[in-house]
Amino acid sequence: MIKMPQENSTDQIFFLFNLLLDHLYHPASLITDKNEKLELSGSGRDLFLISLIGFLNGLKTNDGDAVTGLCTMKHISRFLRISGGASTSRIDQLVDQNLVVRSMGKKDRRQIILNLTKKGEEIYEKLKSGRTSHIKWILSHLNEEETKVFLKIIERFSNLALDHFKI
Repeated sequence: MIKMPQENSTDQIFFLFNLLLDHLYHPASLITDKNEKLELSGSGRDLFLISLIGFLNGLKTNDGDAVTGLCTMKHISRFLRISGGASTSRIDQLVDQNLVVRSMGKKDRRQIILNLTKKGEEIYEKLKSGRTSHIKWILSHLNEEETKVFLKIIERFSNLALDHFKI
């Protein structure tokens, strides 16, 4: 069993949420075959960025329309709450690994659009699949009522996060 902070419920939620994210974005979560090796010189941070870029590029509204269909450097900075320079440094590492490509916006050439390369997309799809199987396993241990409550909470949390980050 894990030792949870006793300060208050906010600290406990923060602790558990980070624990879950650390698990879901750990490089080992991509590996389904014990003989398989993951060729990624970075860490879970790189996997998170790959996942974020893939997610933002595929983000849809409830109507099925793409919100932007584009992931920009500004989105990364805003979502991670880091400076433009810090996000550039992180993305440079993914570009150097041939996982991400940059391009200029068509309407505004100052806008930097990020897309996954074929190699980046393969890792993104593998990560999604690994996370899905992990989450299904976790949910299989909840009863129907717990699953409904969890869904309601996570949906609210997601909507608040999307509103807050104006994505």
